[in-house]
Amino acid sequence: MADQKPNVIAAMRREKGMEAGPAQKTEDIIWEASQKMMPQVDKNRLFGALKKMMETGKTRLIRAGNSVFMVTQMAPDTVELHQFSSEPPAQLANSYKMLAQNLKNYGIKRAVALVDSPAYERMARSAGLNARVEQSQRMDGNRMVPAYRLTVEV
Repeated sequence: MADQKPNVIAAMRREKGMEAGPAQKTEDIIWEASQKMMPQVDKNRLFGALKKMMETGKTRLIRAGNSVFMVTQMAPDTVELHQFSSEPPAQLANSYKMLAQNLKNYGIKRAVALVDSPAYERMARSAGLNARVEQSQRMDGNRMVPAYRLTVEV
């Protein structure tokens, strides 16, 4: 039996986001990302709220790589996005590109998301998407905090 050597190059590529890691379950991606954003979140409450939103018919989940996008229809050609991801930035750009193609297939022309960094605009542009970012605010508990409104033309 031959000794197996670890593939250091593949590990470095994964670490830098140049290669996808192993596929995760959709529920695990959502849960892990939610815990990072809101450490005190209750799992049953989180998934119960997602289920209620999806039952309305306006919200759906779209999976791209190790990212899950919660997409809510705001107008006939516009959706609001919320992202759950375990991917590094380089891989996330590919997931945004796959999401854009999926949205285009549904007849969507614009996607809007509140993000915590203007770097998302660069990431979206690196994926070949027409994106712009504007200063905004969002509620964090009982206070308003700075946020960025990312608009992507699909």
